[in-house]
Amino acid sequence: MAYSPFDTSFVTSGDINEQGTQNSYGLLFKVTKNGDSLWTRKYLPAGFGTDRALWMNFYQVAISPHNTIIVCGRVSDVKDQVVKAWLLQLDKDGCLVPGCGEIVKNEDIQNGNEKAFKIYPNPIQDKFYLLSRISSNENYKLSIYNLQGQKIKQTNLKPELGLQYIFMIPDDLISGNYILSIWDEKGSLLQEEKLIIQKQ
Repeated sequence: MAYSPFDTSFVTSGDINEQGTQNSYGLLFKVTKNGDSLWTRKYLPAGFGTDRALWMNFYQVAISPHNTIIVCGRVSDVKDQVVKAWLLQLDKDGCLVPGCGEIVKNEDIQNGNEKAFKIYPNPIQDKFYLLSRISSNENYKLSIYNLQGQKIKQTNLKPELGLQYIFMIPDDLISGNYILSIWDEKGSLLQEEKLIIQKQ
């Protein structure tokens, strides 16, 4: 637990395993000094569903002098047979993607006034973050293509409203322009974004 002198609140880190599923997420929540809940945020590396991650958690949290949240996390990777760690810096509202607490109406997404997924940052160095503004029981495919239309990387995700995904860019992907496409199970294109990768 970390104390924030900026608004006299507390931020707590941990993990959550949803009852009836094997889903495991990194978790942060913020409360007032009186114990009133301000927000709860869940985080998941993209492609780390129940078939790849046995567990994940956040185990340490701190408030920076700049009123941001710094959190350490780790995830068991069944595919690579290792435990992977990461360090995240979030804004004061626990957002990897700015505005993660905004409420978006379903009608606005269906009418094309808002996007189902919000991506940040772009240009990208080694990772980007994806905020889901929808929930679905379907598996969606998230694919990166080069400008010649060749698929470079693909991962599955089951969108959950408010969940923030961490998407690592493959090491062998060179700097340049790419296309991120998100498809539903029926093969319908839900969203397409231009990605600019600028590796250092």
